[in-house]
Amino acid sequence: MINFLKISKFFLYLAPLAVILVTPSTLFPFIVGKYVFFRITVGLALIFFLIAWAFGGGSRVLNPVSRILKSPLAVAVSVFVFIFLAAGFLGVDPTYSFWSNFERGEGGLQILFFYAFFLLLFLVFKEESEWRKMFLFFLVAASLMIFYGIGAGLKYVDMEMITVTQNGALTEVPSGNGGPYFQWFKNFIGPKFGDRFQGTIGNSAYVAAYLIFAMFYAAYLLIDKYRHRFKSFSFFALAVAIVFFMTFFFLAATRGAFIGLMAAALAFLVYMGISVKNWRKWFLMGAIGLLVVVGLLVYFKESSFVKNLPGSRMFDISFYAQNIQERMVIWQIAVDGVSDRPLLGWGPENFPVVFDKHYNPAHYSVERGFGAWYDRAHNVFLDYLISVGFPGLLSYLAIFGVFYWQLFKRNHKSQITNHKQITNSNHQIQNITNALLFSLPIAYLVQGLVLFDILPIYLNLFLFLAFAGYVFGKNSAAETKNDLPDSLKKIIAVAAIIGVVALIYLGAILPFAKAKLYTGSFGQIHLIKNVEEFKRLFDVPLNFYSPVGQEEAVRFLAGEIFTKMIYPGQAEEVVQQLMDYIEPRIFENNSRHLLLMAWMYGRMFEIYGKQDYLNKAEEYFQKMLILNPKSPQALRSLLGVYQVKGEAEKVKETGKIILRYWPEEEMVIGNHN
Repeated sequence: MINFLKISKFFLYLAPLAVILVTPSTLFPFIVGKYVFFRITVGLALIFFLIAWAFGGGSRVLNPVSRILKSPLAVAVSVFVFIFLAAGFLGVDPTYSFWSNFERGEGGLQILFFYAFFLLLFLVFKEESEWRKMFLFFLVAASLMIFYGIGAGLKYVDMEMITVTQNGALTEVPSGNGGPYFQWFKNFIGPKFGDRFQGTIGNSAYVAAYLIFAMFYAAYLLIDKYRHRFKSFSFFALAVAIVFFMTFFFLAATRGAFIGLMAAALAFLVYMGISVKNWRKWFLMGAIGLLVVVGLLVYFKESSFVKNLPGSRMFDISFYAQNIQERMVIWQIAVDGVSDRPLLGWGPENFPVVFDKHYNPAHYSVERGFGAWYDRAHNVFLDYLISVGFPGLLSYLAIFGVFYWQLFKRNHKSQITNHKQITNSNHQIQNITNALLFSLPIAYLVQGLVLFDILPIYLNLFLFLAFAGYVFGKNSAAETKNDLPDSLKKIIAVAAIIGVVALIYLGAILPFAKAKLYTGSFGQIHLIKNVEEFKRLFDVPLNFYSPVGQEEAVRFLAGEIFTKMIYPGQAEEVVQQLMDYIEPRIFENNSRHLLLMAWMYGRMFEIYGKQDYLNKAEEYFQKMLILNPKSPQALRSLLGVYQVKGEAEKVKETGKIILRYWPEEEMVIGNHN
């Protein structure tokens, strides 16, 4: 008889491998393939779990709802997910809050799949051996993530370079040929050796945060399972894995993750110092030593010795660093936005609306320019506060409050039990595993002060919480066999399976197909001979239905038209046909779309000199100011438009607005104020 529960476990084991996927054939190759694979594997795991629950088939699932309700941690996670989804449906753009986009692949839909992942792990993995196997899958995924990044770096070793003229200057560029390393790894995407390491994640900051979790899994297995097997291959492999992960943690050179790891190490030493009386002074001395060493590295960060250390960027910690100053500006925007919608926030994925409405002029300067267009507050606490409001943030923090309450409760019980039932050696091992459990969330929360959660981090977070739920519930009472009537279970299971299949199709299959279609069309853009061929080529991805990705497809195509197809010498009729093709598709509520249209019409005026084009540019800049009244791009561009049109009063009025926000623009505006 088929054991459907085993099939469900199989797909759960596969889910961590989502991190290793890179899909060059799609938009955002480091992102799209990952969430598509994760949603499919978790969706299939849920389907087979439902079959096992309702129809049996070699396994029985006993009253999962009762088991969830008996776990305070599972209840806390459930409350957070409920508020997250409610905030999305009641936010400023419920559709976008639920489906998200290609670049992030998050929103309410992704949280639903992470919640399913959490519940399935919590309900299905009931044995220590199953959790060990899951940790090993994560370690394999982390290793493959690193090996991909190594391969991407190797292609540069024997890559051939040629010298060409770009913008009037001689520049070296890849020729497209090279030696054996280049031939083997030419399709790998990533930086050369010496740059910050990215692996398959594509972002150094998250490589470091991800590897913190990987080191935890390796350390937990080493202590809990293989501590007595010093000469075994498994012990040696896990010890090497920790060193391996730590090496690439430093090569990722992420300051937030480094501070998080140091905070976790300090917490571990303090916890052990308090728990183990015989070694207390040594652990506390270790904590003091760690603080001194890190303090010295930070203090002497400008010395040649520190600068020559691998990952020395991590020691360049200062509140006056430019990136911290920029983050503080974005944090202020988030804080300003909270007052408008404090109850349930603006809805997940809607920070761009807040960024526009509460734009902080300090984000722009004459020397630095506009900077990044932020879609996140880059602080996990502010991101939840702005997207799901105070109840959402409190429910998120409550997860960790419940976690620590249960951890300390477990530790207290083990101290009582130690005098009666277990050996002192086992008690010390439990102290170490408790210390690991205690310290990991601290690393995650501290690094979250300057980052936000993405799939590789969410994946680890929900896995860790499910594992904690297992640990805290190991000695709980046996599960009740009371369950729903079989007929009702079958109805619920069939309805749920239909819903899961629909979500996989709408939230994974269709977005992946659309992302591939756009990239495929873009790859043929150099072959088109006329506008009609251009339209036929891009009608395919743009007219393909997917609840995810249309905004980005339109924006990227508009950007291609602006940068590569509107230029002196290009026939005006061709440009006008391209504009007629893209303009009806733009999103009028998106400031980036409006800005692109304004710039395109402005360039058309510069090339063809028609007043209608200048008027259209002005119209789009004005629309952008409705969304972002302090937009430096719109204000400075409008100043130029009014100067060309000779509208002195508007020049003076716009100049005053610019000087109000950016007094240093006096030299730019000149006598027009």
